[in-house]
Amino acid sequence: MFRKTILALSFVFCGQLALAQSALLDSAALSKEKLYSSLEEALRNPEKVYRLDLVKFDTDVWGGDGLESSPKLSADIGKLVNLQELYLSDNQLENLPAEVANLKNLQILHLSSNQLQALPTQLTQLTNLQVLHLEGNQLSKLPAEIGNLVNLKKLDLDHNQLVELPAEIGKLVNLEELDLSSNVLVSLPNTFGDLKKLKSLEIWDNQLKQLPASMATLVSLEKLDANSNQLKGVPAEVGSLVNLKTLNISINTINRLPAEIGNMAKLELLDVSYNQLEELPAEVGKLWNLKELDLSNNKLKALPKEIGGMQKLEVLDLNVNAIAVIPAEIGNLANMKDLVLWGNQIAALPPTIGNLKNLVTLDLNTNKLQTLPAEIGGLENVRVFVLWGNLLTKLPETICNLPNVQALDLMNNQLTTMPKKLSNLKNLLLLNLAKNKFQKKEKDRITSELNDKEVIFD
Repeated sequence: MFRKTILALSFVFCGQLALAQSALLDSAALSKEKLYSSLEEALRNPEKVYRLDLVKFDTDVWGGDGLESSPKLSADIGKLVNLQELYLSDNQLENLPAEVANLKNLQILHLSSNQLQALPTQLTQLTNLQVLHLEGNQLSKLPAEIGNLVNLKKLDLDHNQLVELPAEIGKLVNLEELDLSSNVLVSLPNTFGDLKKLKSLEIWDNQLKQLPASMATLVSLEKLDANSNQLKGVPAEVGSLVNLKTLNISINTINRLPAEIGNMAKLELLDVSYNQLEELPAEVGKLWNLKELDLSNNKLKALPKEIGGMQKLEVLDLNVNAIAVIPAEIGNLANMKDLVLWGNQIAALPPTIGNLKNLVTLDLNTNKLQTLPAEIGGLENVRVFVLWGNLLTKLPETICNLPNVQALDLMNNQLTTMPKKLSNLKNLLLLNLAKNKFQKKEKDRITSELNDKEVIFD
């Protein structure tokens, strides 16, 4: 009889525990639950609280009397056993109470903009966590136990003081988004290659000197931002990232790109600006889906003819290089909208430039152009045409065939005359002819022909 009573009580206890701790909710169901904004209110019905927002808390509701040097989260938080979403951002928390470990159902935790210097160990026991925000703290390292959070999908650690990462970071096999930007990392562990579900990796503004070859196994990666580091090169293994759509490696000291970059057939944006590139591999022409390419502020002297293979390219920025010749294949880029070539050594444009029927902006300032090809008149959609700071002495008559041009900047050239049919430029708003060599008669003619436009001479 005694044993039966004990058994019955056990069933009752387990049943009560099951009622006390509900099942995990999916994101849609969780978003429909009430968002509490007061711990005091939440504690009135602790088992019914799934979401709690304590951003910029009130010390009257929290542990503390308002006189403490740093606020403390009340241990009562541990009574909210069904809590699945918790916001604790924008406070001055230096630690968390041990009772946080009771929040076994917690899926989303925001702890950004606090004063945490170490990751509270109780957080590593919350194995149902899927989203963890720790950006804007003072973390200098992560414990090995971070690897316990195997269900984590998003981890944000930007703007901390991390010098290194534990090898156990590789155990976060369900991680899809990882932000480590604005830390002081000098290297990444080889176990990074175990994060095979990772889709977005932000490691910009660190002190990384190289990317680990093990990154080649990040086959799900779609975005990699490693700008503002100390990278001197890009490993050939990067070519294995066949699902990558965005690659930003600007503001480093990279002097060459591997030929394997041509394997990234899904790449849509490539930013290699502010580096030390002297040439491009011909394989860049295989980036058929590329829409935006930024190669500005490098040391390029020429472009490979294979660049004409990027037929989906819409934005090409090559400003501040040493390019002297533009290949004829530039004319194959029929989808080009913005072409930025200022600050180079270009003396002539290929006639095929006129094939860029969708071009909206063409910036060629501070080059060495003396003439323009007649085919320039084929740029029927160009609206902004910048040519100041060249050596132009004459313009082709076809420049008057640009029906949509709104701003034409020809300042600081060697022009003495302008084409005769300027009135054809129906949509022109501004014509800058300052610092050229026009005589008064020619100025009067131009002004008369464009009497409703803004014309600048000096």
